[in-house]
Amino acid sequence: MDKKLMNLLGVWLFAVASVCALTACSDNDTENPEGEKTGGENGKPTPETVEFINSNLVYWGDEDGVGTDHFVLTLYTDMEVDAAGNPIGPGKIMAFSLNVPPFASGTTEFLLPEGTFDAAPNGYTFNEWTFNLGYMNQMDLPTGKVEVPAGSFYGDVKAHSTSVDADLLSGGKMTVKRSADGEYTISGVLVGDLSLKRYFTYTGKLTTIDRHGSTEEIPNSTLNADLTLNEWAQVRLQDKADFYYLQDESCRVLELYLAEEGVGLAETWPTGNGRVLKVEFFVEWATDVTQGIPAGTYKVVARDEESKGILREFLKPGGIASGYPNVFTYPAGTWYEKISNGTMKEYARIDAGTMTVVRDGDKHTLTIDFIDCDKAHPHHVRSTFSQDTPINVFGYHP
Repeated sequence: MDKKLMNLLGVWLFAVASVCALTACSDNDTENPEGEKTGGENGKPTPETVEFINSNLVYWGDEDGVGTDHFVLTLYTDMEVDAAGNPIGPGKIMAFSLNVPPFASGTTEFLLPEGTFDAAPNGYTFNEWTFNLGYMNQMDLPTGKVEVPAGSFYGDVKAHSTSVDADLLSGGKMTVKRSADGEYTISGVLVGDLSLKRYFTYTGKLTTIDRHGSTEEIPNSTLNADLTLNEWAQVRLQDKADFYYLQDESCRVLELYLAEEGVGLAETWPTGNGRVLKVEFFVEWATDVTQGIPAGTYKVVARDEESKGILREFLKPGGIASGYPNVFTYPAGTWYEKISNGTMKEYARIDAGTMTVVRDGDKHTLTIDFIDCDKAHPHHVRSTFSQDTPINVFGYHP
């Protein structure tokens, strides 16, 4: 999905309730000031006219090289905002994903230009003076997967909540005017999935937040100090066989979980409450997982900077797969997590370090020294674990 469509509200992220059932628009004898019929009789929906008083404007530039620059403009009614900047209902909100002519090289002030914007012809065209169509985007956050409206949309913010019932916009037009003193007047009529015209106005200043060239992401580590974990109550191994589809029997992928007592390891992914350390590592193809982890020292291998995959030369016995970035609900590779009912309260994507395994029959002694992905301020996740009895194997089918 293009970045231009994935920039949602610039500053805010809204948890979204499901979109309402489609409702047909109607014509009747009632007209708006422009002489258009507005509906509202015989129980049919009446178009809304909303006067917005607050604004948020983010400039993203031409991130994807499509030839136009991109603004995200959000207008909302009189609402309080929470500590993260999310408006708290009840209230109404409207977001516009706008494509404008590119600014000249060397520009330092990015003002939303005057003009009239029409709906883009489809979801993959970014012509000048168009607004991108609305759509629902699923995002994977440390708190779980959520659906959020993206592109252009109208929404009712629920009372005492930041969640939004969204109508995804796909038609109509909006006009932007700026006076000599810098005050904007923005107005128009837009139509979305609910087939209902929404008239809106905004008059006031717009302060641009410049985020073009920004690489801001959700952090992949929340650690602020080194971590030592030695109170593991349970351990689990899983054979993932040719997980990377090498098809040459050069190595086998195993997955190790170390978990505290409150964590459930009976399902594919950990449940419950407590700390978990997940390690994905490579062993000889002939390894029988029911016999435990082969002795030796395993080292975390790096991922390719662009693809985020692991280069073929590093997919060999003795390696540990570093954590795959920005996947929280089902983290891939090697991660530390502190979970509470499925929510990641503390976590660290592992980027470097070693795991040493000493064997004495069925007894395993593990010594782990991992390093998280925070390059500026790296933190260690250290652990020792010893178990005399065989390690429990999950989902093994010989």
